[in-house]
Amino acid sequence: MLRQVAVLAFAALGAAHLGGAAARAITWEEAEAAGLRFNRVVVEAADVFDPRLPDERHALGRAANAIHRTTRDGVVRGALLFAPGDRVAAARVRESERRLRGLTWIIDAAIEPREAGPGLVDAMVRTHDGWSLSLGLKYNRAGGDALWRVSVDEDNLLGWGKMLSVARERDLDRSTTEFAYRDPLLAGGPWTLDLAYRDLSDGASRRVKVERPFHELAAPWSAGGEFRRSELDIERYQRGEVAYAFPARLEDARLFWMWLVRLEDRTAWRAGLEALSSERGYGELEIARPGLLGEPELRPQRLRGLLAVGEVSQDRYECFRNLCSVDSVEDVNLGWDAAVKGGRMSRALGSDVEAWYAEGRWRGGARAGAGVLLLHEGEGRARLEEGEGVRDAFLRARESLYWQGLPLQTIAARLDLSWSRRPDPEHALYLGGFEGLRGYPNRFRQGERSWLVSVEDRLVTPWRLWGIAQVGFVAYADAGAIAAEEAGFGRTWADVGAGLRFGNLKGTLSRVVQLTLAVPLVREEGVPRWQLVVGNTARF
Repeated sequence: MLRQVAVLAFAALGAAHLGGAAARAITWEEAEAAGLRFNRVVVEAADVFDPRLPDERHALGRAANAIHRTTRDGVVRGALLFAPGDRVAAARVRESERRLRGLTWIIDAAIEPREAGPGLVDAMVRTHDGWSLSLGLKYNRAGGDALWRVSVDEDNLLGWGKMLSVARERDLDRSTTEFAYRDPLLAGGPWTLDLAYRDLSDGASRRVKVERPFHELAAPWSAGGEFRRSELDIERYQRGEVAYAFPARLEDARLFWMWLVRLEDRTAWRAGLEALSSERGYGELEIARPGLLGEPELRPQRLRGLLAVGEVSQDRYECFRNLCSVDSVEDVNLGWDAAVKGGRMSRALGSDVEAWYAEGRWRGGARAGAGVLLLHEGEGRARLEEGEGVRDAFLRARESLYWQGLPLQTIAARLDLSWSRRPDPEHALYLGGFEGLRGYPNRFRQGERSWLVSVEDRLVTPWRLWGIAQVGFVAYADAGAIAAEEAGFGRTWADVGAGLRFGNLKGTLSRVVQLTLAVPLVREEGVPRWQLVVGNTARF
């Protein structure tokens, strides 16, 4: 009570000087304790380059600012969870900051309070735009394969916050021409829209998704629908070589609705229902290397059912820098986000089998001492069919550790454990270059159980190149093994590597780009002496 009286008295004293002197800034917690209300929301959207900084005061920066359209005020306001007249809630302000930083074209965002008179406070919303138009080439090389993408990507079309992309790319399996559109603030509200069409060298795919997510912890409900369909060729690998291939038609659709059950101590408990439809069709198997892998069971299937859904989400966010990215705010939740869904696939709903189905995911974090951060995440699914038993079971758990006890350095480590049982033909578990074992070919080994450990020493230097990139170095080591279900773990594969790590300070797509050399420590025939790892290949 005494604190509230003191804050109100200070606000009244500041109001007496509003005619000539600038109002004193208070904290959002003080404003909430005093019961203040929002007076004005003032938006200041900073351009890509800041001419006040010596390393950004150059011709390239001036040209980029002249071309770039800064985010419009209405778009920023549409992402906020408060409006003039609302009573101040510090947690909703922090959620609004994270929501702004979650928009791909915004590099950083902060909301500061400023006294505006008795019982009132202004919200000063400051955002920093990134360079949202990308005309160029993305190139990754690992495991002996070169993956590239030539694209025109606009993340903030004319400052309206709409994403439009036209791209041509090559990945491990195919060449693709893609057209995509995304609106994260549909009609200025909480709905999102995703549209994508991909013309594949071996087929085509399309996706439509409309969703009203839980845009804030206290949102009372969420709903949406999604449809995906792909016709493509699937290849299975062993020792980095194609063992066999088969055409597949994959179609998934879902409708869901969820509601907030309880909100207590910044922890939201939610429940809901989901209608799920999944269809799979397969063509004739083509064997490229007989005996390299066992043949899959290409059994067409149609699964339709109703699922019950439960979620828990906690607001324990803290801000970090230089964990995964370079010199940008990273919002990390030290609480838990978890979801589980389960139900019955039924012939009465059109399924061709009777089956129980369940899936789940979890993510959490905690501090484990001075400068030490632990992150936990995982996912799983399984299907129990009548007369067939367990099929397409999968479980993955990851533990990540970050230590920032040294100046300019981050020591990062990750343990990845995976297990599968009787996977569907389109699901395969691999260990190799793009799976995290950077000194080896991609999809080097296939199996049903794997473990992988990676350790990195990341050094961020003060060297900034024209305000566009920040230079860093990285050294790493990877080790892992994979086994078939009926066999034990055999050889442990390991590699070491080192090189450059560049932080993308202005772009909105790849925030970190690496140029490193990886050397396998355990050799076998067909494994090169070294691998050049190029591009945005950081996984943690």
